[in-house]
Amino acid sequence: MEINACIDIGSSFFRLLVIKGDVTGKEASAVIEEREYVGWGEDLVRFGEITQESAETARQSLRRLVAAAKGQGCDEPVITATNTLRSAGNAAKIKSMLETDLSLPIIVLSEEGEAALGFLGASTALGTEAHSAQPASRPVVLIDVGGTSTEIAWGEDGTLNEWLSMPRGTHSVLDLDRRGGPAARSMRIKLMQSLAAGDEYSWGIGQGVVPGIDSGIASGAGFDAIASLLPGELRGYTILATGGTAVSCAVVQRYMRRDVPVFSELEEVTLSGLDLICRRAEKLIAAGRARTLPLERERMRLLLPGVVLLGECAGRLGASRFFVTSRDLRWGAIAAGNDRRNKYLLD
Repeated sequence: MEINACIDIGSSFFRLLVIKGDVTGKEASAVIEEREYVGWGEDLVRFGEITQESAETARQSLRRLVAAAKGQGCDEPVITATNTLRSAGNAAKIKSMLETDLSLPIIVLSEEGEAALGFLGASTALGTEAHSAQPASRPVVLIDVGGTSTEIAWGEDGTLNEWLSMPRGTHSVLDLDRRGGPAARSMRIKLMQSLAAGDEYSWGIGQGVVPGIDSGIASGAGFDAIASLLPGELRGYTILATGGTAVSCAVVQRYMRRDVPVFSELEEVTLSGLDLICRRAEKLIAAGRARTLPLERERMRLLLPGVVLLGECAGRLGASRFFVTSRDLRWGAIAAGNDRRNKYLLD
């Protein structure tokens, strides 16, 4: 069977996915998934550019992930990059250095491209044996909390209709609260103050735009206006969440329920469940026992900021629950085709 691979250069982790077979079919399976923490999104938040130390860490991590892909029979994995390599002041220089070192192109996705491929990838989880109760034909809203940006996208049958990209991610929220400790409550307050200060929101133009918003750009009220685009107050929609934060929440929830603390595809998480995770994590952090949670150190550090963002997004959408999927833009990039004919894969 055909082997395809994608390496996603995120703001926190660099992640490799190798797939055997048709990524959109029920028989698709991950041959390997590997990830390495780089965390250069923190550089972007604090300095506006990528430090030389982080660039070197990125170079070494990419070398290892490309070698792993080649070891599975994929000599030219698709390499996509998101907000840090899109927004850093020295992004072009770092991108050129990495491409020269790898002898492979790096596709820096636009905000729309990130939303579209993430939406396509997450949608492949529906209609599979993992969650046959949520048919692939149902309209979907996807929340994808990243390290330096958060995307909300919606559409049907894997096709994006509308999207919102918010310039806040886990590193951003952590930085907002750097002097105030790890309490989720203070993080949420500072996040809301930051958003109210006039951050811009980029709207993709699909079947229409929010009334009264000029040129597809909204500030302030844009976050609240998402629900106006969704008919029936989400009735009939499947709410999905993807990304490291969402997966961490699913793992911690299973741990709190005394289940085996491993990820279960399309596990249901409620807003009340997020609140329990927050309170449990805050107590453990305050008691110096955060390591008892089944998360690696880097994920534990970003858990509370991520839960704040995820809960805020779901709450603003009016959703009381969502399903977590590990299928993300890597799955979408592979589904879109390694031949790079898809418009989002044209750098």
